[in-house]
Amino acid sequence: MSQDSIDPIITLDDINNFEELKKNSRSSIHNIIYSEDLKIEGQKDALKVIHTGFTELPNVYRDSFLNPILKFIETEKYEDIFELYNANGSGPLLDWLSSINQRIVMGKQPLSKATKAFQEFCQDIFDGYLSLSSRKGAKLPEHQIIAPLVKWGGDTPYTWPATMGSTFDMKMSIVSLPSTYSDNIALWPLCAHECYHDIIQADEGLLNELEDVIYKELMEDPSDELKEKILWNGSNSSSVAKFAAKYWRMTMEETAADVCALLNVGPCAGVSFALLALSLNNNTLESSSSIADPHPNEALRISLAAEVTKQFEELDLTVRNEYVKFFDQIMSKYMKNNNKTENNFVLYSTFLDLVNKHHDVEIPYRYMEKTVEIVARVIGFTKLKSLENHSLSEFNTWTNHDQILTQRIADQFLRNQKEPAETVAGPDEQEVYATHIVAAATLASIKKPNIAIRQPNSDSITNAALITLEQLYDTSPVWKGYSVIYRSDAGKHNIISYKKNKT
Repeated sequence: MSQDSIDPIITLDDINNFEELKKNSRSSIHNIIYSEDLKIEGQKDALKVIHTGFTELPNVYRDSFLNPILKFIETEKYEDIFELYNANGSGPLLDWLSSINQRIVMGKQPLSKATKAFQEFCQDIFDGYLSLSSRKGAKLPEHQIIAPLVKWGGDTPYTWPATMGSTFDMKMSIVSLPSTYSDNIALWPLCAHECYHDIIQADEGLLNELEDVIYKELMEDPSDELKEKILWNGSNSSSVAKFAAKYWRMTMEETAADVCALLNVGPCAGVSFALLALSLNNNTLESSSSIADPHPNEALRISLAAEVTKQFEELDLTVRNEYVKFFDQIMSKYMKNNNKTENNFVLYSTFLDLVNKHHDVEIPYRYMEKTVEIVARVIGFTKLKSLENHSLSEFNTWTNHDQILTQRIADQFLRNQKEPAETVAGPDEQEVYATHIVAAATLASIKKPNIAIRQPNSDSITNAALITLEQLYDTSPVWKGYSVIYRSDAGKHNIISYKKNKT
């Protein structure tokens, strides 16, 4: 490869475009349309949906999903089961059934194209970590390796993990997005985070090992900032390192899902999270969090996106720097008090009146940001015993190959939004995956932040991306019913690399 730098498609000049995209995204995030939920009146209705699923889903979903849920529903205790798995009208059972039902009727719904696109994207995310070609010789994980099914609904992205069905030998998760997100492709990288709740639990002991290694790295770090004594619930016997080790252990699952999303979708995952966080928090990134929140603090999550990006060694330094500057500009523009150096990180407990807060701990934000460097390195780039001495980035990471391909597709979207990108192959016959399409459309949306709300036939970037993703779905060997779990497992291997002759 030439030593010339890659000209990054996103620069600091785009912060104003990001502001416009953020404003346009508020409608997708706040104006949720609650469609009619699936109505299940009794056991016969549930069985009807499941039996139809046998004709609508590929064979790879039979043993992991359809046969177990059929056996589950056919029991004489159906009413008790329904109540247990659908408590208060919300539970995994209706979502499992809805995931089948939305596929059955999607040809009659305006979300048909989006449903296929959504499913193909989630399939690709799992492909990037759990396919035979991605595992780099490491064993397949002990738990779920089949990609999740998808559904539209609710008012926020969420997932029902595969563990919900483990009591009856079902290994299938559901990833759900609000239906309004189908209008705004820049929010789709958020479902990468949701997919990784299952991916990072697929390998036995991975989460515990990450927690233990981070604890060790924090406690052994020689930095003066981490040795500083802090006041924690009235006692000054703790250090920043000891507190941070406990904090990151408490938020590890969500933090690891963030890091994995960045490894797979690239820095666009951080851009997408910033859109959501700012829309939900009155255009402010808070440096404080509730002790009860299992997610890392929202400002720390942007810092994490910047730090993971810094460590993409297979991505051109010029591109990395532009993304990091972009994240730093988001922090500078939207962080409460607008100054990381003077800001404090606060962990609080909320009183019964939900107004007054007890500050459990309060330390300089820059100290916690120092710990982010260690967290990003351990989760993304450290060899782990639970992965047979591989790192997560060895399975999947963002590289120059991905960036160049993504920028080429983004340029196509920007030049001609009415037509889908050419997705058969990249310039040198590279395989184009759904992740490239979503990342490219997110970058293009920053450049041209027009969002066509509830207009499935518009000439928006989102619609062009959905058309392209639908084409990938329709040509996938998985959805055509071949006996492969992932698209990449059906790829051919040539004895040499070659380029097509250009005429």
